[in-house]
Amino acid sequence: MGSDSGTGQAGGPTKALILGGILGVDAVGNCVALASLVFAGPLATNAGTGTALFLLATLISTLALIRFGGINGALGIAQDSTIAIIAPAVGAAAAVATGSSQAGFATGMMILGTSTILSGLAMWVIGHFEQGRFARLLPYPVSVGFLAGSGCILSISALSLIGGGDGGYLQLVMTLIGSRFLTLTLPTLILAVSMIIGERFFGGVRALLACLLVAFAAFYLALWVFGMSSLEASSIGLLPPPTTGFPLKSLNIDLIGAVNWHLLWSAMPEILVVILISLVGLMLNTTGAELAMGQDVDINRELRVTGLTNMLIGLFGGLASYLSAGSSIMAHRTGLDRRRVAIGYCAMIGLGLVLAGPIVAAVPIFLSAGLLLFIGLSMLNEWLLGSLRRLLFQEWLIVFAIVAVTIWHGMLVAILAGLAFALVIFVVSYARVPVLRRALSKPARRSNVDRSPAEEAFLRDNSNRIRIAPLQGYLFFGSIDLLFSEIQMISKDQQNKTWLLLDFTLVSGMDSSACAAIEKLSYSARRWNLDLAICGLSDDLKFAFDRWHAGFMETSGIRLWTTVDQTLEAIEDQLLDESTFERNIGKGLPQLLKAFIPGHPRTADLIAALRQLTFSDGEVIISQGTRTKDIYIVEDGRVGVVVHRPGSLDLRIRSMTAGAIVGEVAAYLDMPRQANIVAEGCAVVWCLSAEILSGLERDDFELAALIHSLMAKALAEKLIRNNIQILDR
Repeated sequence: MGSDSGTGQAGGPTKALILGGILGVDAVGNCVALASLVFAGPLATNAGTGTALFLLATLISTLALIRFGGINGALGIAQDSTIAIIAPAVGAAAAVATGSSQAGFATGMMILGTSTILSGLAMWVIGHFEQGRFARLLPYPVSVGFLAGSGCILSISALSLIGGGDGGYLQLVMTLIGSRFLTLTLPTLILAVSMIIGERFFGGVRALLACLLVAFAAFYLALWVFGMSSLEASSIGLLPPPTTGFPLKSLNIDLIGAVNWHLLWSAMPEILVVILISLVGLMLNTTGAELAMGQDVDINRELRVTGLTNMLIGLFGGLASYLSAGSSIMAHRTGLDRRRVAIGYCAMIGLGLVLAGPIVAAVPIFLSAGLLLFIGLSMLNEWLLGSLRRLLFQEWLIVFAIVAVTIWHGMLVAILAGLAFALVIFVVSYARVPVLRRALSKPARRSNVDRSPAEEAFLRDNSNRIRIAPLQGYLFFGSIDLLFSEIQMISKDQQNKTWLLLDFTLVSGMDSSACAAIEKLSYSARRWNLDLAICGLSDDLKFAFDRWHAGFMETSGIRLWTTVDQTLEAIEDQLLDESTFERNIGKGLPQLLKAFIPGHPRTADLIAALRQLTFSDGEVIISQGTRTKDIYIVEDGRVGVVVHRPGSLDLRIRSMTAGAIVGEVAAYLDMPRQANIVAEGCAVVWCLSAEILSGLERDDFELAALIHSLMAKALAEKLIRNNIQILDR
């Protein structure tokens, strides 16, 4: 991909180095702008040091990602998403710090470094314990809202850089349109708008750098025209205060003693916000780069690498730094050698680090403010306006609400509000998810028990008296009321007693509201002529019921079963027992055959062709894998269809009671038996041997046709039942 295609082109290595240098210039400008925002007011003389620290953080994060990261060609950068949160905290602390002359600078650096160290620690802990997937569980609209809110604060902070940060929004506007309008406000707005237009119509870093270079040249041309020196421009606020010497020389161990520690503690709310936004930003940047570059990324590895890197950066007071998705993707799409791109990038960062003091002193205030305003507006465009096309409207409202709350009450309150908004929308949306997998008005399927044709017909005619409520998901106050309403509706249409089975097999959990609703249902069931049964309760659900009311099932009269099939079988037996329907159990084979061939003159001849057999409990009637063709009719008792699975437990798939026909499928298809037929208790069956049937087909065609007709009816019954069960799933 990148390196192969890049080195294969003429001038490829040189182009890669040049591209890396261009991206590096953009990163230097970004760090200068960020440092101008953080190191303003009482810290303005330390802007060179701040720029050098941010460039050092960019260099360290890039080298760490190249050596240890999982994204090929990744470039790091000091991040702007948190700067609008931490900059006011640093400035406020520096303004009120007391003690030595270095107290303000030392306290501000400690706040900045602590936020970076704790951000790195949070990343490393999540990655170390392989919980990266949980870090992505923050609702996407909330994550987008945080970034849009950060863009909003960054835009306001950029304007505050040229208009002053005190007095509130109204005072800021009055200052911007007042005495500073022509010298600072207008140039800042023109630069920001020019960069937005340049990026939109020309794209890439080159257009942005061109805007910055033109603005830089225009500023110094204006100074020359008006005959103003750099010192004079600095004295009236057009340029930062001049700095001398290597910018990092002011960092020493004595700064720790000058820190006002109580101010660090008071900044902890902002630090916590920085930690959260750093995690969100890292996740979104990594995911975006992963998709755009077509690479499979181990998010836990990225968290560990970035976490350790930021803990190191924080020791020097650097800004939280991690993957620059935009620069990394741009380098990837050019197809140039990404290793040389990284070399050019790091070389330019290193040069900016050495020359940070002169660079900061030479960059006009409006240029830094314009770049910050461009970044802030770009974040608003991408995450606020752009998300309107990607998100559902109710999700986008969360983003908008977070931005609105951020403007009036700050990011910390906005985070709490965003989580609350997301929770409300989640509850409302989840409550709309059907708690039932199928309509309650639909009659229940049959159990896996084959009965006599007469009993099958009776149960089919009374199928609406057995209802299944197949519940799903998490039952809570928002969803359980819908179930109660549906049950109440079907109960109004029932004249006879109805059995209602609540199937909890796919229920993951429930709250106390669900327990209360089930208890209320047990009371109402008597009035509605409902007989309740519950099956499929997990241990957790049983514990929830017991915690709600010890012995709940016994006192409420609800019968508890293990499986749906087990419950349906018991309900069918009760329905048959309680009805006026005359069951043929125990009345012999002639009575059972009436359902198949009512009043047929050859019934006695058919019985004479059969042989009565008695089996004790567990005795095998038909063995799986044999090729016998005998057919059996159950007269009394019960037999089970059991599939033997080598190396595993045998599987019982259905039972058959009086009147059921067994073995006809294998007999007709001339195939091995697919399951064992085993007596469940004492069972009386009648056997039609393959030899007898073959003789009847040769010597008594009428009786053979009667037997085949009986088999066809039995197969049709089974086909109908199987179709109903399939459609019911």
